[in-house]
Formats: sequence, structure tokens, C-alpha cells
Amino acid sequence: MSQTRIQSHDMLVRPARREDTDAIMRWLPRVLGEHDYVLETWHTWLDDDEPLLVGEFEGTPIAITHMVHIAPDELWLQGLRLHPDYHGRGLGKAMHEANLRYALSQPGVRVVSLATANDVVRHLCPKSGMRWCGDWLLYEADALPEQPTPPPAHLTAEDSDTLEALLAASPYRRTHANRFPAGWKFPRLRDELLREWLAEGRFLALRDTNGRVHAGVVAIPPPNVEDGDAWTLLVLGDTEGLVWAGRVVRALAAKAGVQRLAAFIPDDATWRGAWEQAGWRFKEESAFARMSVYEKWRDLDD
Repeated sequence: MSQTRIQSHDMLVRPARREDTDAIMRWLPRVLGEHDYVLETWHTWLDDDEPLLVGEFEGTPIAITHMVHIAPDELWLQGLRLHPDYHGRGLGKAMHEANLRYALSQPGVRVVSLATANDVVRHLCPKSGMRWCGDWLLYEADALPEQPTPPPAHLTAEDSDTLEALLAASPYRRTHANRFPAGWKFPRLRDELLREWLAEGRFLALRDTNGRVHAGVVAIPPPNVEDGDAWTLLVLGDTEGLVWAGRVVRALAAKAGVQRLAAFIPDDATWRGAWEQAGWRFKEESAFARMSVYEKWRDLDD
């Protein structure tokens, strides 16, 4: 990991060190509680090759952020946490701005992105030059033991024009900056990934008797999938196709051996109506029910 150090206002932002752990663990449970995933992943992050930054104020580590490559040219920000005793001093803003500067200074990185359910971060992102890429809603459903009717066919490389037409009409392209949910991250939908999914037979399709495609769906569970996990999801189609796809994804969950699954869908009225008809429920009570995605690109002249 690069050893870049950034002075941001009164905060020094630097790579994390193992000796920071005790101080951080004393305040970290106070941010989101004992179930914060960062408590479990901190040591893994220390050992991986991706950037893990600490914000140091008056010699004390009071903020952290982890970054991970979700494409060769893109870093995803996650796990931004600020010591609760230091709120209201502009230090969260300082850490956020330092994160962006650090990420976009890394070799080969052209874009930095994040998702947030926090209104303070939603306010910070546009002020720091980040572009809003749409909101995503967390839905959940029970697995569906029976196969939907009609059973799915497969899209192949010969359907690439059909796939492109479905994408062009979808919220992914129209309103959500060509991004899709991969669990809790929202990477760009790259052409090479679409070709890979087609080649692997991951695209399931709803075709009518005339061969017209009404829907295409890719649904991939996370490794070691458990009940309630968020899946990678790409669903394309008309209203009829969206309802069918919602049931197909539930059937795939049953096949994966889980009783319940979750997924993010675009904040789109047609989508919401179709998936609720397919037996999905908006998980409104979750702290992460609505995730806003933002991105910032490095200036082309840099």
C-alpha cells in the first residue's frame, strides 16, 4: 500500500498501522454498535494489499476508511468511521476529502466511488465534487421452492443486440450511471463483464412463443451464502418480465439452499411495483434501506 500521508485541515491521514488497533477498538463499537462488520474485518483489512487509512488528530487515531478495487481503474470506499467524541468539528469532512485525494492519486485509478445511507455523507459528497449515481432500495424475499412459469431459457452471445436494447431501456443506463448491485457494492457494468456472463450461461431469459425476450436476469449469491445475504443482481425487461424475474431469483435462492435473500433494486416505481407483485418486500426498517451511490472521476488532464 502506498505510504502517502495527507494533511487535511487539522487531521493527518496516513496508512493504518497494526499498533493503531487498540485505540480504534476502544471507540469503534460506539459508532454503529457491536454488530458493525468493521469490528470483524479490521484485522483482515490490515493484512490485505488494499488501502486502509487512519485519520490522526493530535496523535490519536479517530477515523478510518478502507478502499478496495472493484475494477482495475476504480477504488470503492467503505467502512468510513469517525470517533463519536469528535463529531461536529469538520473532521469527518476532512477525512472524506482526504480519502478522495488519496484514492485518485493511486496509479491507474481514474474513479472513486461509494454508497451511503447516511444523510451527512449524502450532503458531503456533492460538495466534494462527487456525482450522484442514483438510489438503490434494499428488498428481501423468501425463497420460492417451485420453478416459475415459464421456465427460464438462456441468453447467449447471439443475443447481444437484444441485451443491449434491454440495457438501454433500463434504469441501470437511464438513471443509475450504468451501475449495478454486487452485494453491498455498486460497480460499473462493464462490457467485458456482460460478455463473461453470457459466455458462462448466467443470463436467464423469459422468451415468448415468438422468441421475443421480455426479461434477462443474472443473480449470483455471495460466497458461503447465508439467509438474508445480499446477492449480485442484474434484471432487465418490461413489467411482465420484471415480475417473472423476481420469482426466478427467489427460485435460485431455494436452489442455493437458503430460505431468505436480499437484493438492491433501482429506486424506480415500475421496479418496485413489479417486485412487490413477485413477493418481495421493501426492508424499510433497515438502516441501509436506501443507499445513495456517488462517484468522482480524476480530471482527464491529471
